[in-house]
Amino acid sequence: MSLSPATALVSYLGAADDGLNPWLRLHPSERRRLAMQAAHERDATALWGLTEAWLCADPRRGLVAAGTTKNDRTGLRHLLDAWDQEDLLRPAPDAVAAYVRALERRDLAPGTIANRLATARGLYAALRWARAVLADPFEGVHAPRDPIPPWEKRLPYDDDEVAARAGGDRSARPRVGAAGGARGPAGGRVRGPALGGRAPRAA
Repeated sequence: MSLSPATALVSYLGAADDGLNPWLRLHPSERRRLAMQAAHERDATALWGLTEAWLCADPRRGLVAAGTTKNDRTGLRHLLDAWDQEDLLRPAPDAVAAYVRALERRDLAPGTIANRLATARGLYAALRWARAVLADPFEGVHAPRDPIPPWEKRLPYDDDEVAARAGGDRSARPRVGAAGGARGPAGGRVRGPALGGRAPRAA
């Protein structure tokens, strides 16, 4: 029985690990073999390592933020769970559409769905880099558009925040609102840009 890709890669670290992703140490033919095995066995650890190696292989991409890494790992696990009956190397023609519909049925925000799809594209870009697949089934697939405009998600400042910006004058809300371009009833809903350029609070 052959070793799992994650286990097999340990031998490429050597006695003195210089921090280089072990996938980058492999001969291209061996990288392809282990990448195909990882996909066939749905080895999440090995597939994530392959994706990281693909990211590191091109210095133009720069360092990946820790938060992005965490989200991508979560997205990879979700894809493997959702495609538990799919062959990762040869997914069914309607597998991607079914995956997007499944994400939508979970009432995920369009931004979260976009992140899940970006993770899937990253995985297949890594598999293509390793020559394990020829095509990306997620190419050209986009998340649904968010029906809520960004400005609708911003919370207005309350009276205390307006007073703090206006030097303690709680009657300043209409004046500050007008200065920010708000008219009529909207003058009572003061948003971030109207208050000295402060970024709006996330919804």
